[in-house]
Formats: sequence, structure tokens, C-alpha cells
Amino acid sequence: MKKALLSILGLVAGISMNAQVIFRVNTPASVSGNYDLTYALAANSWGVADLTDPANSKTGTLAFVDDGTAADSLGCNNLVNGAALAGKIAVVYRGSCSFGIKAQKAQQAGAIAVVIINNTAGLINMQGGAEGLTVTVPVINIDNANGAILKSAIEAGTATAFIGSKLGAFPNDLSWKDEQYLVPGQAARPATMSSVAGDFVIKSGLWIHNLGSAAQTGATATASISKVGGGQVFSDAKPGLSIAKGDSIYVAFGDFGGPFTTGDYNLVYTLAPAGAEGDPSDNVKTISFQITETGYAYANVNAQGLVIPTSYIKPGSGTNPFTYCIPMREQKADQHDFLGFSFATTPQGTHLLNGEFVEFSLYEWNDIFEDTASEFSVDDLTEVGFSEYTYENEALKETPIFTPTDRAYTMKSNQRYLACGRVNSDSLYFGYNDDVEYSFNRSQLKTLSFFPVQIGTTWYSGFTGGNGAGVGLMMRGPGVGINKTAVINAEGTPFPTPASQYVNIPFNANGAKSATISVVDITGKVVANLTANVDGKNLHVNTTTLSAGSYVFNVTLDNGAASSFRVLIGK
Repeated sequence: MKKALLSILGLVAGISMNAQVIFRVNTPASVSGNYDLTYALAANSWGVADLTDPANSKTGTLAFVDDGTAADSLGCNNLVNGAALAGKIAVVYRGSCSFGIKAQKAQQAGAIAVVIINNTAGLINMQGGAEGLTVTVPVINIDNANGAILKSAIEAGTATAFIGSKLGAFPNDLSWKDEQYLVPGQAARPATMSSVAGDFVIKSGLWIHNLGSAAQTGATATASISKVGGGQVFSDAKPGLSIAKGDSIYVAFGDFGGPFTTGDYNLVYTLAPAGAEGDPSDNVKTISFQITETGYAYANVNAQGLVIPTSYIKPGSGTNPFTYCIPMREQKADQHDFLGFSFATTPQGTHLLNGEFVEFSLYEWNDIFEDTASEFSVDDLTEVGFSEYTYENEALKETPIFTPTDRAYTMKSNQRYLACGRVNSDSLYFGYNDDVEYSFNRSQLKTLSFFPVQIGTTWYSGFTGGNGAGVGLMMRGPGVGINKTAVINAEGTPFPTPASQYVNIPFNANGAKSATISVVDITGKVVANLTANVDGKNLHVNTTTLSAGSYVFNVTLDNGAASSFRVLIGK
């Protein structure tokens, strides 16, 4: 069955951003500059005017609201400092009541705009509700870290700011347009898929928007790739660009196909107008990516190759199970054994994490469709790997975790895969990457770079925007770790469980006499390297040196065979 392109709205996290709409603090100099924001939209139950229209921009002094309660400026009750807000930009913290109520009360006091500071990291896609429909002044959201930066200046009454479209505000003002720039195909991928020239080709290009009041006749755009600590490996400049005021052009740069070695890299776009730039805050865009030992992901990874989400997301209540997936199709996949999944989650509010569980599946995705998200099918999925992880420690929220696959599997070249994480709790947020937007790759290059979501029994092409799911694949390629050509023929699960002084791992030894075991904890860190002898059909491992917890035993036999097992240690 073909699935029509659907975007899921009304989520816990989302984006209402436009490159030309800014929140710019003018004074004092110590905190001046542009700050990331989302802003209220009529489509989200607000009565606000279109902030992309320069006529709706506002400039004023920032002032905290005071509703007479002990909490930090929540603005949920009638304001006691209404007179002090008239003609100013009201500032209020998120929490206790709706965005619409906060903005409505500030507007009634005479505020010309409203800034809502988030009470957690990141930005929020604000829903106005019934009260929001009565709000006509601009309403924006900034994250808690930036709110903390501005707090002292706001309290001192010295903070002034501009909210709105900067179109025509400066003679020379170049910007990338609405996240329309190409990014590397993945944020992390194994070196064994990238170490030969042409294995991993980065295409670069972007739309450049002239927001200034003057036409550009000698602008320059540059794309470069550098390895952190290793210098520049690619650069292509396009000088002499002509862009009429208010217009935009697409600039394509050359391709770079490596080879790549393990490490961190940056793709950097730089824009330079012919004259002095009025707002340099959006003239340099840096997209980081990594060449890893084992990790494959659309989010950056840590030193162990485990994904590091930048934010967390879930649908509304009553919509579970919730499944979030990443695609994969690689020319050299057949040289890699699939080891397992990496991920991170966080609970909602004060909800306890202990006992929550996450399931993962790797599917061969055999439906026939074009690689764009306009239509796709999920009727022909063959599961080739599965894992389930249950939390046992409250401190593990937002911690990258590795969970091994339940079977040996070697990837297939040019096979389309779907790797999915699945939660069944209304109170569990799944990690994702909001640093990189992949939708332009999809539209410009027709690449397999959309992230299917299943809510209940219904599939969608992804959340609003094109941010990658925080599901990572762990793979072992040639020359990484152990010989991939032989895999242990497992015959049972490790016992006893939980283990205390020893654990037995049953399998067909195929003549093996001994083994080495790399013990990995749930954060992906190698905590021990053990040796053991084969006793009949069991590998007998002394575990007295291990603390209580859940581990992955990566076993290598003296005949070259290898596999991984989940082992629970109890003391």
C-alpha cells in the first residue's frame, strides 16, 4: 500500500522557523546578537500577524512580567506590573499554564510582543489554544540557556531587542534560505564505507537569499570541508554572484568523494556580500559529520559510536506504540556484520524511567518505490535483527546506550533497510537530531533521507521537517575488531541469570578451545577484557570482577568465530 506524504503536527517538539525572522538583542553589548527562536503561527491557533512581513516587526525594551507569585515570571495569574509592560516586549517563562494564556495577559497589559523562555533545553512549537486566538502581538520562544544569558540584562532594564523580519533592514544582508542547503548523507558512518575514494560522496550547494535593501553584484559563496585537527580537504568558491534585492539563487559546488579517515569533519558554507554585511550571524553555516569505527547514524555519535540526540520528541498522549525509523542503503554494506542498535530516551517530567523498555528492529525493506518521501510503502518488511532494552537506572535518561541484536546478520549491498526504535509508553521521549535538516537532500538529490514514523498502526513520512531519528546502527567492517567470516552458532541464552561468580554461554564451539571476551557496559564503554576456556558446548566465564549491571559480551573464539551476548550480572 502506498503511503501518502503526511507531516505530523502538534508534537512535543517542532519548528516554526524562517531564516529571515530573527530575535536580535541590540543592547547591552555584552549580550547583543541573534538568538535562535520559534514563533507563533496562525496555523497553530494564534491570532498573530505574519512575522515574515517586515511591517509586523517590533523593537523595544525587554521586561519580565510579574503575576504576584513566587515562581519566576510565569504570567499565569493577573499581572501586578502591567503598567511597567506597556510599550515593551514582555518576557515570561514557560510552565503551569498555556502559551496562549501567558501571551494574552501580557498583551492586555500593553506589551508590543512576548518572549516565552523555555523551561527545558531546546525550542518548542507553540500551540495557542483558545486564548492564543485573541493574541495579535508577535510571540516567540527561546530556549532556557539563552534565557539565562539574558536574565540579568532584562532585570536591569538595559536589554533592547528586535523581533521580526530583517528583510530590507540592512543594505547588505545575505542568508541561506529556509534551511535549503545540502548536508552530508549521514551524520556518522563507518570508515569501512568511506575509506576509498568515491565510497562516500558529499555534494554541496545552497539557496542564497538577498535580504538586504541593495542588489548584490559581486557576492561570493564558498563551500569547504575540513577534518578537525587535520586541515582542509576540500574548498570551492563561487565569486561574482548577482542577486537582486529580495531575490534568491541556487549555487552548486563541486563534489568531494574522499577518501575519508576516521575522525570529525565540518562542512562549512560561507557567504560574503560585496559590501559590509549588515547581519553576519547567518553568513556561516557549519554542518558536522563523523567517520567512525562502527557507528552509522543521522545524528552525531560519541567515542564509542553511540548516537547523541540533540533533542527528544513524542506524539501526544494515547498515540502509542510510537515507532521512529532511519533508512539505509549502501554499496559496500556486504562487508559489514550488524552488531546492534544505539539510542537515548528521556522520561516526561517526573515520570520514572525504571521499568520502561524500548524495542528495536532492523528490517530488509523490500517495497518498490522511489527514494523520495512523496510516496512510500511499508508492506514488505523482513526483520533481520531485534533487540529489547529495559531501563534499570534512573540516571540513564539522555544517556547513549548500546543494545545488541539477537542474531548474527551480515548486511547486503544496495539493499534498502529500515532500522526502527519503538516505545509503548506515553511518558517516554525518543531522541532525535534537530541540528541537521535532511529534507533538502531529499528534494534536491532524491536521496533516501526521510525518517518514517508509525503512530499506532498508521505510517507517516516523518515529523514536520527533516530531522533524523536518534536510532544508530552498530556495524563491524573488514579490519575492525575480529574476523567477520565466522560467526558463533548460538544454541541458547547465557545462564545463570543474573550471573554472580560465573556465566555459561552455550554454543556450538566448532573445535574452539578458548575465547577472549570484550565486556561493554550500557554506555558503550569497554570495562573489561576477559579470557575463558570452552567446556564442552559452554563457554565458562569468571565474572567476579564485574559490578552488578547489564553488559554485552563480545566473544571471539580461537578459531576466529565471533558473536555478542547480553549478560546480566547481579551481586
